[in-house]
Amino acid sequence: MSCLSPNDERAGPTTALLAGLLGIAISLMSSFVFADLSPAPGEVLLELNMVDETMIAYANNAPCNNDLLCGALEVKLESPLAKLNTRTLPNLGLVLPLIAGSTNTEYIERTIFFTILDGSYDLTPLYNFSAGVDAELTFQYQDIDGSTTAETLIINSLCDFTKDSQCDVADLNLMFSKGNLVTGVSVAAGDSFDLNGDRFVNQTDIETWLEVSAKEAGYGSPFRRGDTDDLGAIFPSRRDVDITDFNALAGNFDPSGSNASTNTWDRGNFDGDDDVDITDFNVLANHFAPSGYSARNIPEPNAVFLLTFALLACLAKRPER
Repeated sequence: MSCLSPNDERAGPTTALLAGLLGIAISLMSSFVFADLSPAPGEVLLELNMVDETMIAYANNAPCNNDLLCGALEVKLESPLAKLNTRTLPNLGLVLPLIAGSTNTEYIERTIFFTILDGSYDLTPLYNFSAGVDAELTFQYQDIDGSTTAETLIINSLCDFTKDSQCDVADLNLMFSKGNLVTGVSVAAGDSFDLNGDRFVNQTDIETWLEVSAKEAGYGSPFRRGDTDDLGAIFPSRRDVDITDFNALAGNFDPSGSNASTNTWDRGNFDGDDDVDITDFNVLANHFAPSGYSARNIPEPNAVFLLTFALLACLAKRPER
């Protein structure tokens, strides 16, 4: 974009007027709190948080990156799946609207003035959270050179740490990477892995993750410790703790933690420390359910005996490292 500078010889009364009006706009924008999420200079990031039920636009001098004589003339929020609330002149102050409108599919603010978008803008009143997620939601801002589509971040789950729209073993392993979850890891307030908000990531957060991820997948009971291969399953798929899970643990048995960096849930580490040991085996044995599980139950004594015997037999056959 080619913009006049205040010292440009072509700058006349009109330019001065625009500069003055723009100063008013910038002054009004200063009331917004600067965003924790910071997009690149000249860009906007839209966050739709279905967990907290908030929608925030984070702007970094968009679209001009500190060029005071250019800016947005229009902003548009579009929801192809019609998830917006219908409102008349909500006046959110995005571009000091002369014209504003809202339907279930579209919200627009326009102005004749160039307006720099900077800081954070609460768009929460525009979204109908009870209608669910619109994965096609877009936020556009337009200047005289055309429109730009902002990056959209959708937070739709407490258990999806990898942001791939599913809660599976990769998410739990990412939680394990925080450190030893048996002793617990201190974290800052708001840490995404701190699911109960006590500023520690520990066994309670593992239990919460197993419960939340199962609920989001449609199950009426949590995933079980000991189940190495069913995290990420969707109801009504059967979940079990069987000989496959036992083999995963036995094949990666590492009580000394010599392979700490690879001792993940799917390899038999069910408590988030750095080893696969007798504690993990006991968890698997107590949850052994080869025919499937729903509610928590304790296996028959002969199942525990057979698993213990099998583990000892496997270890006896393994060469020393």
